Amino acid sequence: MAPTMRNPKEPLGFVLTPEAIVVAIDPSGPADEAGMRNGDELLLLEGTSPHDVSAYGAVRLTITPGQTVSVHVLRPEGEVALPLVARRRSVLLEGHVVSYLAAGLFLFLGIWAYVAVRGAPLGWAYFLFMAAGALALACTVPIGSAGLSALQRVGIGLLPACFVYYAALFPDERPLDRRRLALVWACYLWTLGVALLNAALLLLGQEQSFLWTYYLLDWNLAAGFVVGAALLAWTYVQSPAHATRDSVREMVVGMILAATPFVLLWGLNVLTGFRIIDTRVLILAAQAMPLAMGYAVLKGRWAPLDALVRGLLVLALTLLAGFLIYGAVVWGLVLAFGIAVSGEALAAGFAAAIIMGVVVVPLAALVRRLVDRWFFG
Repeated sequence: MAPTMRNPKEPLGFVLTPEAIVVAIDPSGPADEAGMRNGDELLLLEGTSPHDVSAYGAVRLTITPGQTVSVHVLRPEGEVALPLVARRRSVLLEGHVVSYLAAGLFLFLGIWAYVAVRGAPLGWAYFLFMAAGALALACTVPIGSAGLSALQRVGIGLLPACFVYYAALFPDERPLDRRRLALVWACYLWTLGVALLNAALLLLGQEQSFLWTYYLLDWNLAAGFVVGAALLAWTYVQSPAHATRDSVREMVVGMILAATPFVLLWGLNVLTGFRIIDTRVLILAAQAMPLAMGYAVLKGRWAPLDALVRGLLVLALTLLAGFLIYGAVVWGLVLAFGIAVSGEALAAGFAAAIIMGVVVVPLAALVRRLVDRWFFG
């Protein structure tokens, strides 16, 4: 959910992580033509550090097409100066549409789940969670707009409290008892306070002076999911009803499986210094976890959805098993024959294995149906 530092109107053709690491470069774009590489650490843009979020955003807004921009990056061999020539490109080509589509999907699914459960408390909690996620995603660009960035902080800040609310209600869809209601209110007040503090500092231009509050958003997000997980565990342990325990177990396993592709891709990116996977792919992979939460609300209410999820679970488990087998085989061959293989080559191979798995599994099912029809029908 963290913002990517780019300006859709006068782009320079690269994307940064919050740590100022270049993670995506547009082919034949300004950064590519200037020699920028994935994994470069951006030190200065027109003399401004990307860690000074407000000043960096202001500089990006002043850049016009055709302007030569001074960029300094850090590589293992040292600091490198790269002159970039700015170029105007459409929002669609820049890839911002991924965040917008994901935000629209979040909002649609939140409304759908709420209507499907006829306004039950659990449906309302899920809708709030998806609405907060939609707000954070829809406001990722333009980073130079302080107002939209402030709204993004609010969305990110509210996500953990919404998850705690969801976890406190799951799976019984009935009003909370006094203790759980007090916990939910405490989480909402805390997370809203963190969000509004960040938004206010950003609008006042003081974010750089209190940068720890921005990182507090990430810690807040992690803490909210830990509290939510603890609530789910408590429900599982304390409930005497087998149906309740089964629902909690199924939802937790579903969320873990849904998060697996994101974890694998993110791990590959970390191992290769953010050189392999475009952040837009990570954004798409991260959608699986909230989708699993939504399915936990809707399970058993629509047969086609159950069939779709069953197929996706088979695909996810097959991919995970294939990934582990591939890794073991490749690593064994490397050790057995003393093959010199770089970490980047291994990571690229793993990424290729995941992609091939996505293609081969449904392809094998299609071929099986054709063989049955043509030869055994």
